[in-house]
Amino acid sequence: MFTNGILNPASSQSRQPRGIVLINNMPVMWTDIEVTTTTFYMSDSFRIEIPLNQQPIPFNFDYWVSTPKFTVKIYIGFPNDPSIFTTQDLDLIILGDADEVEVDPLGARVLLSGRDYTSKFIDIKTTEKFPGKTSSYIVTQFANTAGLNPVVTPTTTVVGTFYDTQQTLLSRTVTQWDLMTFLAQQENFVLFVQKDNLVFEPRPNDSKNPYILTYQPPTIIQSSPVFNGMALGITRYMTLAKDVKVTVKSPYNSKTGKAFYVTVTSTHKSRAYLHGVPPPSSEVQKYSYIIPGLTPEQATQKANQLLRDITLHEVNLTASVPGENTLQKDSLIKLQGTGTSADQFYYVDQVVRYLSVNGYNMTISAKNHSVDSEVTI
Repeated sequence: MFTNGILNPASSQSRQPRGIVLINNMPVMWTDIEVTTTTFYMSDSFRIEIPLNQQPIPFNFDYWVSTPKFTVKIYIGFPNDPSIFTTQDLDLIILGDADEVEVDPLGARVLLSGRDYTSKFIDIKTTEKFPGKTSSYIVTQFANTAGLNPVVTPTTTVVGTFYDTQQTLLSRTVTQWDLMTFLAQQENFVLFVQKDNLVFEPRPNDSKNPYILTYQPPTIIQSSPVFNGMALGITRYMTLAKDVKVTVKSPYNSKTGKAFYVTVTSTHKSRAYLHGVPPPSSEVQKYSYIIPGLTPEQATQKANQLLRDITLHEVNLTASVPGENTLQKDSLIKLQGTGTSADQFYYVDQVVRYLSVNGYNMTISAKNHSVDSEVTI
């Protein structure tokens, strides 16, 4: 059982994880915590199960059905003293507002779910496009207005340059998050909220300190494989295991006014050097997009971006591992030890953390294109 939002020492695992939930900056008792971390440009979310009864003041039935806003802070960690600890001894995992409160008076529980502070930008629409400003200026302004800390890499290009081919964006009302996402994609940046920070920075590609998943195959001495987790899965999508061809068509060239198209292809390398492996499929999976107002250079850049996005889903990794707090959406995951092409780097797609009486665990979903693919133009 839980007492004041912590594991009972008699039932805790040897790692002795602990959690604290603050609702409107006041601690509550809880029974289950689930926090979902997603990819860039997406909001993270939380779900908490809370006992309805025997809560400290003011968390009675009336509080849950009448309070207009619930700001949630979830802390998880491994304190030096599992019996006496505060939020200073744990990590702040997520900070956000509840979107939904479900009160179950017969089951004597409250289910609280919501998003991180990405919601501050998703829920606000704007018609202003700031054509004379830079991307970093706009993102910083939005962060300051929302009361978040801007963690912003300075940019130099005036964003009006990006709008030349985006008349649709200029002609409609969009959310602040849509606008910042558009700017991030133009700058080849990533955009996400981390606790009370709004992050706008170049796409990470540092593989020097990845999150390691290690597999050891069975041996004569040890008949079962060894893995630093509880489950591991590799999924290949065979449609995308074919060669992929992306064509971008433009009804008119922004410079010449004439229609044109460009095509890029992801071609699988031969693996004939591996005994018993069949040759790659000769079929080609084709994708075609119509995007007006591009130059040939812009169309090629867009086609390559689309090709990378498509082939990114070719190999998916799933794993269930003990819970910890270092793996984030900007982390790279490295699988090693299988001795196959699955040994590579993967990008985080989703991390779901669970803390309950059964301990602290997390499930990972990650993706990357096969290391047997290369892009040719």
